[in-house]
Amino acid sequence: MNNHAYYGGPKLAVDGDYGPRTQAAVRTLQANWSASGSHPILVDGIVGPQTWPALRAA
Repeated sequence: MNNHAYYGGPKLAVDGDYGPRTQAAVRTLQANWSASGSHPILVDGIVGPQTWPALRAA
């Protein structure tokens, strides 16, 4: 998430935990991809089967 500029925390804070900042970053990614219309994704903050392809393509 940090590599795609969705994670708002400092790079040193990326520790592998799925905390509130990570969930917020996932929600932002999902909302952006859903808004584009080409990749509708449920905005739920969970990296599921719809979100993984968006992450790989970002």
